Amino acid sequence: PEYGVSKANLICNIFGHKNSQEGVSTITHKAKANSPRCLEEFFTITMCSRCEETTVERNGMCYITCCPED
Repeated sequence: PEYGVSKANLICNIFGHKNSQEGVSTITHKAKANSPRCLEEFFTITMCSRCEETTVERNGMCYITCCPED
């Protein structure tokens, strides 16, 4: 019977993940009612090129003046 272990996962379990990292930022517009109202968040995305295991870590956030108040 098969137990659902892929070749990539087995390699990562033996030798460890082959990770690469990338930084990204997102802006959520009109996150608050008053200024500064837009939320900017900073993330590090780590992904294994062998098994595609992915983790996302938020590194920081701040409110920015972007959209005018209604």
